[in-house]
Amino acid sequence: MHAHITRSCKELFRDIFSPKLIPGLTQGLIIGAILVIVEVSFASIIFSGPLACFAPRAAGMCIFGAGALCFVTGMFSPFSTMVSLPQDTPVAILSLAAASIVAAIPAVSSEIMFATVAGTAMASALVTALFFWFIGRFKLSNFARFLPFPVIGGFLAGSGTMLVIGSFGVMTDISLTLSSIPQFLTMDMFIHWGPGVFFGLFVFMLMRSSPHFLILPGSMLAGMILFFVIVAVFDISIPQIRSQGWLLAAMPSGDLWPGFTLETARLIDWSILLEQLPNIFTVALLALVGVILNTNGIELGARQDINLDQELKVEAAGNILAGLGGGFAGYGTLSLSMLGPRSNISSRIIPVTAALVCMGVLFFGAQVLTFIPKPLLGGLLFLLGLFFVEEWILFGWKRLTPSDYMIVLVIVLTIVCRGFLPGVALGLGLTIVIFMVRFTRIPVLGDPETLVTLHSTRERSVPDQILVSRNGHDWVIFKLSGYLFFGSTYFVGKRVKELFDQENPPGHIILDLTKIHGFDISSVNTFQRIAQQAVSKGITVSFAAAPDRLIDLLKRNATPEVMVQVSIHEDLDHALEAGENYLLAKHQEILACTSAVGIEARGELFDAAVDGLDAHLQEQERFEAIMGRMKSYLVQKTVMKGEVLVKEGEEHDGVIFVLWGSISIFVTDTSDKQRRLTSLGPGRIIAPRAAWQPWRSTYTARAEHQAMVAVIPRKALAKMEAEATGTAMVLYKYMSERLALEN
Repeated sequence: MHAHITRSCKELFRDIFSPKLIPGLTQGLIIGAILVIVEVSFASIIFSGPLACFAPRAAGMCIFGAGALCFVTGMFSPFSTMVSLPQDTPVAILSLAAASIVAAIPAVSSEIMFATVAGTAMASALVTALFFWFIGRFKLSNFARFLPFPVIGGFLAGSGTMLVIGSFGVMTDISLTLSSIPQFLTMDMFIHWGPGVFFGLFVFMLMRSSPHFLILPGSMLAGMILFFVIVAVFDISIPQIRSQGWLLAAMPSGDLWPGFTLETARLIDWSILLEQLPNIFTVALLALVGVILNTNGIELGARQDINLDQELKVEAAGNILAGLGGGFAGYGTLSLSMLGPRSNISSRIIPVTAALVCMGVLFFGAQVLTFIPKPLLGGLLFLLGLFFVEEWILFGWKRLTPSDYMIVLVIVLTIVCRGFLPGVALGLGLTIVIFMVRFTRIPVLGDPETLVTLHSTRERSVPDQILVSRNGHDWVIFKLSGYLFFGSTYFVGKRVKELFDQENPPGHIILDLTKIHGFDISSVNTFQRIAQQAVSKGITVSFAAAPDRLIDLLKRNATPEVMVQVSIHEDLDHALEAGENYLLAKHQEILACTSAVGIEARGELFDAAVDGLDAHLQEQERFEAIMGRMKSYLVQKTVMKGEVLVKEGEEHDGVIFVLWGSISIFVTDTSDKQRRLTSLGPGRIIAPRAAWQPWRSTYTARAEHQAMVAVIPRKALAKMEAEATGTAMVLYKYMSERLALEN
């Protein structure tokens, strides 16, 4: 933090002695004037009715808050042109709080009213500061990065549209609404807003053609000179043009500072102030939403990443200073913060100068600001809004999909008609709905397979392989992937139901959940209904690699009768093996039958397997002959079920041959679970690389049933090479052929 402060101060002093000084001061003066005008209006909104007589004091407090916030963020924000001020969203809440406070305090106690309302405003800044600091300190702002791009775009477009609309109010003192449009089309009104719009369009085109940092301040200076030249030519007095609405009205006079003292603090009715805590916390929450939206908008508009955690801590410090001086909650503003980057100048001179303007007005008076022509101020707001309108409304369709562009337009219309929060909320809702629709279109269910084409790693005899391939149609395997929720699992249930409703439905289905990333309770309900439908049709259901939580929920929701028909397997390989075992056991009964059916089945199987059996027997005879020649060099070993021959990660000496039985190979996956790769039967080789050199195993070899193996250590192999070269050559040839077939 200390390094950041030092770096920011050096950056400011470097800019002071650079070409950025003059344009930075010019823009800072303009922004400072806007801040003063805005805060005076905010004070008038909060302190109205019975509190109207306190508006000048309140204006001083608000101006101080703006200056304090703007100075702190201008000096230390990660974004060098960040302009922060007490914002309009808290004003709406605080005006309601002020009304309730006025209603709760007798009219004769006007000083108590003022003190309590002012205390509530100050408390909103301090609570907001605490809220900002907590989020920034514990780095919780990353959740804000989940705001969808179209929502941020809609917010920017809505901000630009409101700036354009608001600029007409600045130039004419009349709000631009549907009902007032005819009034704006009259010549008397046009001469007030026409010059400002022309000024904004002219500067916009200049900055688009040549974005030099002197264009905006130069245009403002030229505009002011031209305005007063015209006034001098027509010999119009300043009071006259002010009365006609061309200049700002006189600022509040009287004691602007200090607006809130220790004497005032003693008058606060704390019981009534504490009743406003819900409003105060609402202000903090809305301020957080506002700073997130504005910061994301600035990042997008300036094409620059901002450390939001750091920004929140800086905003917290600014709110503390503003609150202690009488200001209310605030945060960075999108439009004014983007003024510098839009004019191709980024310097802390801009916000610091704006803050100094606020302090100068507070202590030395604001009358100099009343000589700024309204068309120039309105034209400046029109210009700022035009940048956002052009980027997101006029040409947004080029950078967005049609649905995203429609979301932007809907947000803009809602912001104009209902306000920013409803607009953003509606945009989020639409984005979520469209996301859900798109997400449900992502297939979580692959094409079904059967045991005809998909086999377990269990090594089978030639007849068994033929039986499985010929009769595996009755076993259907569905592979699911992605996240399972109510939208996606609906299609899973529909697809399986269609399969069940066929004229000849399968007898068994396997649901492979190896590649799912998560699930919701709706998917559990879908699987429950699948199991219920299967029970009614006499179909068995198997789950492979299902999460324990899913199976637990399924058992809680399904009846015992349903769960009887459900099989659970640790992975797809074991589910396939169980299916193959069931199928083979069923056909072994047929083959063992002495009836004509059994005789015919045996004949068909023999005809289909004769060539394969012959090749298999020849290969087995060759293997047994090689093992016989090596008898004096190998060690035969009977291994029991579950015994480990090779352990993953440990060094192993010598090669292992499977004589009879079956040895399974396992590897550890990313979730630290052992997954079976394959099953090795007679003639297969384990740890071939350990035959010649020290080797650390990359898998675990374990007997799933009783088996016999032959182990040949490296020393025995070396001895065989020296004593029986021919036998060694035969062995190595067999090993190379076997490994080539397996790979």
